[in-house]
Amino acid sequence: MFLELLKNTDQKESFMHLAYWVATADGSLGLPEIKMMDIFSQETGVVNWRKQACPDALEEECAIFDDDLSRKIAYSNLLAMGCAEEFENGRQAQAVEKVREMFAISPALEQNYRQWMDIMKGSCSPHHYLD
Repeated sequence: MFLELLKNTDQKESFMHLAYWVATADGSLGLPEIKMMDIFSQETGVVNWRKQACPDALEEECAIFDDDLSRKIAYSNLLAMGCAEEFENGRQAQAVEKVREMFAISPALEQNYRQWMDIMKGSCSPHHYLD
């Protein structure tokens, strides 16, 4: 969400590299991650996104986000990618945590994002009623 508000092509491409890195941190690219990458690709206009940001280039990729708004947009979407599957993967969570630290996102703000995502997930999930 809000990826179209990233300032330029460099930020959009870097976001896609980071998203792919988070998505494949566990060694695979599952259907939930593929769906999210496709959505991200539509929002950013970046179609060649299968370039994994390696940990050595992570600092360079993160440095492209030079303002608070772009870091918050990128981080919230990366966190969503890390939570795409039913159960959060430890390796993906570690990747998201590295980005959080590089973006200087506070743990309190991360918790706000997580609460918001739980609400969003709940509103999109099928509801089952017991009689």
